[in-house]
Amino acid sequence: MRTLSPTVFGCIPVRSGTFIISSIHGLVTSFAAGALWVAFALDRNVEVLGWKLNGDKISSPLKVLTGILAGVETLVAVSCAFGVIGTITKNYNMIALYSGFTKSFLVLVVILGVINLVFLWKDDPADACLRSNEPYCANLESFFITGLILVVIPIIVQTAAGYAVTKYAEKLAEDERVQLIVIPYSQSANVEPASDLYSYSESNPGYDLEKNYK
Repeated sequence: MRTLSPTVFGCIPVRSGTFIISSIHGLVTSFAAGALWVAFALDRNVEVLGWKLNGDKISSPLKVLTGILAGVETLVAVSCAFGVIGTITKNYNMIALYSGFTKSFLVLVVILGVINLVFLWKDDPADACLRSNEPYCANLESFFITGLILVVIPIIVQTAAGYAVTKYAEKLAEDERVQLIVIPYSQSANVEPASDLYSYSESNPGYDLEKNYK
C-alpha cells in the first residue's frame, strides 16, 4: 500500500515546499546581507527601498553589530544553495547541512536583529519623533521599514525554512531506512538459483526436480 507523501504549509508536498521556501530564503537573506554590507562599508544608514543612503553616519557599536549580522546572513544565504541543490538531487547530506545552518543560526539572527534595532533606534533618533507633534517623521518610517525588511521578514522566512527542511530531512532519512530494510529482505527471500538446483538433481538421481517444484 502506497503511503501519502508528507506535506508542509498545509497542502504542499514536502519536497516542493522545501524547494520553494529555500529559494525564497536565499533571495531574502541575500538582499538583507547586501543592504547590511552596504551600510557597514559606507558607515551610513540604508534606506532599504530604493537603496538610498540617508547620510546619517552610524555609530561604532552599531557598525560592529551590522557587520556581524551581515556576515551571519551571508553564511545563511550560502547555505540556501545547499537546500535548493539538495532538494533537486534528493541529497540527504546537503539537506541536513542546510537544516543545521538554518536552525543553528535562527537564534543568533533573532538576537543580533533585536540588538541592531535597539542600537538603530538610539543611533537614528526615531524616538524623537514620538516626542514631537509632527504628523510625519522620516526617521520613524525609515526605522520601521528597515526593521521589517532586514530583520523581521528574514526571521519569519528562516523559521518557515527550518520547519520545511526538517520535515524533508526526516523523509529522506526514513526513505534510506526503508531501502536498507527492503533490499536485504528481498535478496534473502530469493529462491536458490536454478543452476544450483539442476546440479543437485544431476548428482542425486532420485531427486525429481519437476515433481518438487510443481
